[in-house]
Amino acid sequence: MLLLPPKEVKETFIFKICFSMKSFPHLQAVLQELPGGPPCLSNPELILKEKLAVSGLLAKIRPGQRVALAVGSRGINRLVPLVKTLIDAVGERKGCPFILPAMGSHGGGTAAGQEALLESMGISEKLLGVPVVSAMEVRDLGLGTADGARLITSVAALEADWVVLLARIKAHTIFQGEIESGLLKMLVVGLGKEEGARQFHLYGLRSSFPAFLLELARDLAANLRILAGVALLENAGGLTVALEAVPPEDFEKTDQELLSRYKDFAPRLPFLKADLLIVERMGKDISGTGMDTTVIGRSRHPVRPEPPRPKIARIWARSLTKASQGNANGIGLADFVSSRLVRTADMEKTIVNSLASLAPERAFLPPSLEPERRILVEALRTAGVIDQSETKIAWIMDTGSLDCFLATDSLARSLDANARRHPAGKNIPFLFDDNGDLLSFEEHWRESAVEAFPLESL
Repeated sequence: MLLLPPKEVKETFIFKICFSMKSFPHLQAVLQELPGGPPCLSNPELILKEKLAVSGLLAKIRPGQRVALAVGSRGINRLVPLVKTLIDAVGERKGCPFILPAMGSHGGGTAAGQEALLESMGISEKLLGVPVVSAMEVRDLGLGTADGARLITSVAALEADWVVLLARIKAHTIFQGEIESGLLKMLVVGLGKEEGARQFHLYGLRSSFPAFLLELARDLAANLRILAGVALLENAGGLTVALEAVPPEDFEKTDQELLSRYKDFAPRLPFLKADLLIVERMGKDISGTGMDTTVIGRSRHPVRPEPPRPKIARIWARSLTKASQGNANGIGLADFVSSRLVRTADMEKTIVNSLASLAPERAFLPPSLEPERRILVEALRTAGVIDQSETKIAWIMDTGSLDCFLATDSLARSLDANARRHPAGKNIPFLFDDNGDLLSFEEHWRESAVEAFPLESL
């Protein structure tokens, strides 16, 4: 028979184990020069207005016609002014614009959830003066690919006189090819709502990519009255560097060209391996998987191979962005999470999103320990750390903010050439409050670098 120690003895034993590491390695501020790219556009909405005027793309709009402006759930730079520009341009043609959420299963796969998600980004009828039609009803238009995938699209999109898509071009967190996230994916997955998103990912497990995406997109374009697409390209700092307004016949070419440019300056962490990566915040407005899989070097998906770098033994995610509306898809990419992340996560939304992408692993709930000092102890212990002086730890704000981060001395010595220690920085210990929880990333940055963390990264 197993004899358990008295409660007070047991608690003392646990306390000693959990807090056996009396000191942690110190941190220092690191600056990374992000991969170069074209100059940022100072006024993307003005450029959009000019390109729409010169191209004549909206000339087909007749007075009174209903024009669906398809908007996704990603945190696009200057999203509200860009959408307002499209609204005004349609209004000048006497058309009747409305916002159509094009985000697949996001927002918990419900009309109210998707409308709330857009509102959190500043897109609402109250703020923009046009209706938001968030209905989830779809229509099956028949066979779409040789492999058996069907054409599924939004009824609201089908009933519109015209559809205009607004999409950002970037690498996808699952599928890889010459075309990934962009106009075509928004057409197939975004406008496919939850049912279309589920089917897309299902056939992604059994069909060659992007061939089946192209098949579906071409057939859907023939059934929908697609007027134009606005394609945006952002640099590693999240600022707009290119904007194209194109007709539907140029969607494929535009997606391909802008993705190729994106991959030349895509953000990444400037090291090959680490024992621990602390991510201050994750969220749907940062990446479809909360944390960009190409940045953290971890995919956990049945069809996407693990990225070649970096190799990170343990990942700890601390919080969820407000704009995520509780959707913590990608939480399963972490090994540990803070209790406040768990408290703010809506697991129903999270599960719906992860199941739609056929990756339930990404909704798995990692251990959450209190206080956070315990997480730091266990993360390092389970990473196999013995000599703390050689522990490689990086602490980032999020996977979209990589120009400034914190690192231990051992990691700082192994950085790529484009990263360096902050010239005014100093070594600091991990800072905990009276409860044993870590102070924020920004507070650590300020203590180390004697300056506020750049606001554009927050």
